[in-house]
Amino acid sequence: MLFSEILVSQHLKDILINTVKNKRISHAQLFLGQQGTHSLGLAIAYCQYIACQNRTETDACGHCPSCVKFNNLTHPDLHFFFPNFSTEKIKQATSLDYYEDWRNILKSNRALISYQQWIDAISAGNKQPEINVRDSSLLLEQVMLKPYESEYKFFIIWLPEKMNTECANKLLKTLEEPDGKTLIILVSEDYEKVLGTIQSRTQLFKINRLPSEDFIKIVARHIDCDENIAEEIASLTDFNLQQALQMGVNIVNVDYFQKVCTMMRCAYRLVYHKTGKIDIDFDVTDKLIKELVAWGREKQKDFLHYSLNLIRKCILLSCNAEELVKSPQQESEWLHSFAPFVNATNGQYMVEVFTNAMNDIASNGNATIVFTDMFFQIGQIIRMGDPRLNK
Repeated sequence: MLFSEILVSQHLKDILINTVKNKRISHAQLFLGQQGTHSLGLAIAYCQYIACQNRTETDACGHCPSCVKFNNLTHPDLHFFFPNFSTEKIKQATSLDYYEDWRNILKSNRALISYQQWIDAISAGNKQPEINVRDSSLLLEQVMLKPYESEYKFFIIWLPEKMNTECANKLLKTLEEPDGKTLIILVSEDYEKVLGTIQSRTQLFKINRLPSEDFIKIVARHIDCDENIAEEIASLTDFNLQQALQMGVNIVNVDYFQKVCTMMRCAYRLVYHKTGKIDIDFDVTDKLIKELVAWGREKQKDFLHYSLNLIRKCILLSCNAEELVKSPQQESEWLHSFAPFVNATNGQYMVEVFTNAMNDIASNGNATIVFTDMFFQIGQIIRMGDPRLNK
């Protein structure tokens, strides 16, 4: 990866570039960034810059044999260690057993991933992958070897807070006195959970979140939307870049808005029809639920989060606080037509239903049961606010 592709401040990139120019590369570094920052991508770009055969003043060239291999994550001197778990097929797992999955998820997400994404990608389910002592033994073996092509050997340990104690202790001597020209970068999201003896043996490099204005512009550019939508996505994700880009792509490509409209229509018809009889369109309802169930957990949570935000806007409209609601035209028209069915009384129940559904999905609950139950509850809550039934 090139520095130009990394979504962090230029100041942070300049600091790393200067360590190479001044030949002051620390052998063990701890990159610390909150979840959602581009810390892992920055670590890869830093290693690529060091190994580049034709680097410029500001970036790697991107075209030399070394850069081509880094772009494909196949450089023989680049090694990754990350949380993994054993299965019936893989009895004594190490990071090497998941390398293909690892390369795929990094390439498809610009090396901007979350721990939950990784768990889903390797189908870990309720298991909690960790970096184990077999990984540290493998790293120690590789450290002893000479570099194949580059001046340095590069080791990137993603989420060192997921190391078990035996693994962490085994690495201490190597972190303090690595063999030859070795660069070990630990990419962490939680400094307090990193072993103290590891903290003391590494140079800390903090990756702060982007300023709000820069964040919104990046989201707008990457998902090709206007800045008002990007600002809303930023607010929804609490300025978590990984979540914002993921949610933004899903909103644009999957069209969450249309699915919310369909969901509300189906939920409403589950409990009420103008004839006074239940008028369920089972085909449409069943199709929608199956579509939602087919998504991965992250996309399901994004959809529920987006839906919850629309409900909150409806509540604001019903409370005559229209000046606080910012939405595209199509969404705004729908909100004004649906707002009469959501008021301060039943709105709080609807918020609770969506929140509980998100928690259930996050806890690996059965998605079919969660969404089906949610539909019936939403229908009942909508009926509570229907002005035609509460005259």
